[in-house]
Amino acid sequence: MAEFRRVQKTGRSTYIVSLPKPWVEAKGVKKGDVVSLEENEDGSIQLSIKTERRLHAEIDADETFALRKTISAYIAGAQRIVLKGRNAPILAEQARQHLSAVDVIEEKKDEIALRVFATGHEFKLETLLKRMHAVVLSMFDLAEKAYTEDVYETISKREKEMNRLYTLTLRSMGSERGSSLFKFDTLIAKSLENIGDELEQYCRERPHAGRKVLEGVRELYEKNMNQFLQEKKDLKVEEEYEKELKKELDRIRERSALEWARLVSIAKYCAEIEETTEDVLAIKHLTEENK
Repeated sequence: MAEFRRVQKTGRSTYIVSLPKPWVEAKGVKKGDVVSLEENEDGSIQLSIKTERRLHAEIDADETFALRKTISAYIAGAQRIVLKGRNAPILAEQARQHLSAVDVIEEKKDEIALRVFATGHEFKLETLLKRMHAVVLSMFDLAEKAYTEDVYETISKREKEMNRLYTLTLRSMGSERGSSLFKFDTLIAKSLENIGDELEQYCRERPHAGRKVLEGVRELYEKNMNQFLQEKKDLKVEEEYEKELKKELDRIRERSALEWARLVSIAKYCAEIEETTEDVLAIKHLTEENK
């Protein structure tokens, strides 16, 4: 049920609205706590309380899927994660490899406490997506070298960096749920992570037949990602280009089925970026029409 409160003025230029006492007590808000105010696309204002993200999680390090549960706690916003069990040291090291801004702050027998030093509020999703985009471009550079060099160890490090950025992006998304478009940033982040995974495997399998197609797929990726970042779309150019790329993909199918499968997968994720861009532009157009 909506509750109405009168806006009051204090000083020369500050307007204030009081918070309902039952809500404040239920959320554990105290004097001095920091809140953020963010304007939504419909003009409403969302109030977020950083204290809500001070979560504590305990993980049984000897349990199946312990790493997956640790990553989930991180994404959910936990700032202290306690690992318990004989495998706690192993799990702690795995967590540090998979997650950003995480370190050991306390260690006892069969128990290790991790602290997450990033709340998620300090990172804009656009900044993180641009960083992921830069890593993908560097992985394409390495994949092109894979025809003459063994680059797997280097690209594997890039793929781990991509995974850390992806989980940090998911953690940060909790602070931007006021935007109706944040879900599309999630889709883009997942497409970028998938492309990184495919490029790592592509280099591991030592390609030999599809260098020209790889260059074409990279160009498709750059076109689609730039259109997402710039919020624009050129359908005519895109359709012509994709027809030519399909011909090149068909050409190498018999020469190297494995390379063909990897390149088709990357092209599919590029298409997902294109589709997401179309959805974002459609929503923005609809929002503009309704203003």
